[in-house]
Order: sequence, then C-alpha cells, then structure tokens
Amino acid sequence: MRNIVHLVDDDASFLVAMKRRLELAGFDVRAYAAAEQFLEHQDDGQGPSCLVLDVDMPGLSGLELQSRLRVLGSTLPIVFVSGRADDRIRTTAIEAGAHDFLTKPINSGQLLRSIQAAIARRERVRPNDVLIASIHAQDASDKSIVVASTTSPEDSGLFGHILPLFKQKTGISVKVVAQGTGQALDTGRRGEADVVLVHAKSEEEKFLSEGQGVKRYPVMYNDFVLVGPKSNPAGIKGMEDITAALKKIMIKNASFISRSDRSGTHIAELDLWKAAGVDIDQEAGSWYKSICQGMGTALEIAVASDAYVLSDRGTWLKNKRDLVIEVEGDARLLNQYGVMLVNPAKHPNVQKEAGQAFIDWMISSEGQKAITDYRINGEQLFWRHWLS
Repeated sequence: MRNIVHLVDDDASFLVAMKRRLELAGFDVRAYAAAEQFLEHQDDGQGPSCLVLDVDMPGLSGLELQSRLRVLGSTLPIVFVSGRADDRIRTTAIEAGAHDFLTKPINSGQLLRSIQAAIARRERVRPNDVLIASIHAQDASDKSIVVASTTSPEDSGLFGHILPLFKQKTGISVKVVAQGTGQALDTGRRGEADVVLVHAKSEEEKFLSEGQGVKRYPVMYNDFVLVGPKSNPAGIKGMEDITAALKKIMIKNASFISRSDRSGTHIAELDLWKAAGVDIDQEAGSWYKSICQGMGTALEIAVASDAYVLSDRGTWLKNKRDLVIEVEGDARLLNQYGVMLVNPAKHPNVQKEAGQAFIDWMISSEGQKAITDYRINGEQLFWRHWLS
C-alpha cells in the first residue's frame, strides 16, 4: 500500500503541479481545493499518511483546520505551506503540533523530504507520545524530567554513562526523547519536554528569540567526520577540504546518505553543500539517498549500500562497523552542543527546578568531567565546552 498525501491548497496550479510530482515519487495523492472539502472526505486512517496544508485559504484557513483536527483527535502529521514567510504564524503552527512549515516557492525535493520525515515521525513517535504523557502524569513528588535531545548523545552511549551519575547526585530521573535537532526543538515548542539538548546554534538562537527557551548554555563539542566504505569509490580519502570532497562525491555519482530529518547533522550537511556551491535540491540524483532517519540508522544504511555519510564522531565510533573516516579536521566540521530550559512562562507544565538542576550539573566541573571521561575503546568522544 502506497503512503497517502492529502494536499489541500486553493491555488489550482500549485495543486496540479505538486500532485503530479508527488505521484511520480510514489505517493497516493488526494487533492482538495478547500479545507471544508478535505474534512468531508478524510478519515485519518491508520496507514502512513501526511497532510500538506496551505495557510491562507478562503473559508476555513489552514490554522483553523489544524485546530479542528486537534479537537477531533487526529494524529495526521501536517506540513504547512505558505506564500508568505511569517515567523509568528510558523511558531503558532509548530506549537500546535505541525511537523514543518515551508514557504513558497517550494522545491519539490524539499517538500518530498519533509513529507517523508513527517510520515516517519508519525510511525516512530507514537511510543514517545505515550512516554511523554506517562511522565507528565506522574505524581509531582516523583522527581523526573523529559529531555528532548539530538540523537547523538543517545546513539553514542553518552547518556547511558552520565545519566546514572546525575540521578545518583540529585535523585532526579531523566527520560530522553531522542530525535533530530529540528524535531527536538519542536517538541520543546509544544511544551512536551523540560529541557532540550541539540546541536544547531542558529536554530537554538531562533528558539530563544521565539521565547521558547530561557537561556542557551554551551555544554560540549565534538566534530563531524565524513565516513565511507574502505573501497573509497569517490577517491576522497585524506582530503582536507570537506567541500571539495563533497563535490567530488557528486561528480563521481558515488552513493551518499542524507539523514534529511532536520537534525543538527542534516543542517550541517546542507550548509556544507551550500559552501561547496552546490544546490543539492537541484543536483541530487539517484546517488543521493534521503532516508529521514537518525544517525545510527544512517550509518547502518551506509554500510549496507557502500555509501558515504556525514556523522558526528561519537556515533560513528559507537557504530562504525566497516565504515572508515575519509575526511576530518576541516574547521567547518566543528560540532557544538547547547542545552536550554524550555520556558516555563510559556509552558507552565515545565519542571523548572529539576530541569535547571540538570543543566547546572551538565555545565559544572563534575558534569563536564563525566562527559569527557566517556570513552569507547580508549577514545574520547566529547570535549568540555567553552563559552560561545
């Protein structure tokens, strides 16, 4: 059964063109010219599906339809599209649970990746939704917080090392919801976490500017590495310029795995393609595989398909198998992590004291020692922060 995309937009030319492109990508596309028409026909089936929704429409607007669906108990993931870049509307949509918000003109490759990630999130996040609900339903005397975190501290094993130490020190349990950075920040925007720990400084600063977080604390850093098969089909091993290496992969049509999940690693990858002078939405061919998955899965797929992939060093060390480092050491591969308390003034359910206690411990000399002490086969994975 094909994945279903419900496409709701009053712009007939956009509706026809995008329906055709998504059908060519293998989706079962159901197009509607108005929100009311969608409501008459949709049943929010349990199969993999997604709603692509215009913001400004006559009659029922996109935001009004989103609100109506929430009242109906729908779990259908929503990707908003809009003809105007309005941060206030975007924030409103995301806080209400939207997966993404894209501004027209929209590249079909960009929309395709967002839809794939939205569908994957719907299938994958349901256990996390249950976890979050159960945690916030616990008795207030049970000291416990939710940390929405980028996947690398979890996939690398760092959390498994430091969280027992934090609980021993404070008595506070930490439940981790491991997601890509973009999704982790959106979890914070919805008030479903007490703390976010991510690694995309520009997105963190945007989160703060929206009033979603209290303060950003630099907490640790490591670096990205470009890894690939020992056979090195693109001939890039030992290159010192990461952008030149990426361009060579493209020219050679060598397989490359992109997480395409709005994670910090994905954002870093897109920045590197841009620095290389490559419009990856236009240049991506069959060699460029968008998977909308976490770092551990991306490494597994790279192994299985003899492909290159950008990884944080820590997760690669934990899951490297037959992959080797091809390019490292370029200053543009620095990978900084920040931690923030979700703003309790905006989200009253946030465990303010316990969340701040976690942050204070992470940046203390004791927490920093715990981070830097973590090693795999004698190799250090993360380094203590510096103020940035």
